[in-house]
Amino acid sequence: MIPEQMETVTGALFTAEIGFKRIVFSFRKDGVEDERHTVSPEEIQSVNIEPDWTTRVAIRLHRDLIVPSSKDESAELQLALERVLGEVKAVELRRIEAGKEARTSLPQRRHAYASSEDYEKVPDD
Repeated sequence: MIPEQMETVTGALFTAEIGFKRIVFSFRKDGVEDERHTVSPEEIQSVNIEPDWTTRVAIRLHRDLIVPSSKDESAELQLALERVLGEVKAVELRRIEAGKEARTSLPQRRHAYASSEDYEKVPDD
């Protein structure tokens, strides 16, 4: 099994380990890990930089996750998350297209086999 490639974005108050299967946000308070949140990339709806430079991660069916960050940290985090989210969406679209293609080619495969109607009927002796 190939280990998942993780990208790490580190800020003064957070660390985000970003992968295609999961994203782990670790928050620090006074230099000690205080809180940890794990999110599936498919659950993330959007990533926005707020006017106070915090990063708001909108998560489907959950409250938004606010990541305390500076302007540069927010930009780096947003780019990394959007890169992974774009790839996750592309994989999902390829999977959907492959499913559609398989469904449309299935009837053609069915006709590739001869049916009983294709054989010459010989009278019984």
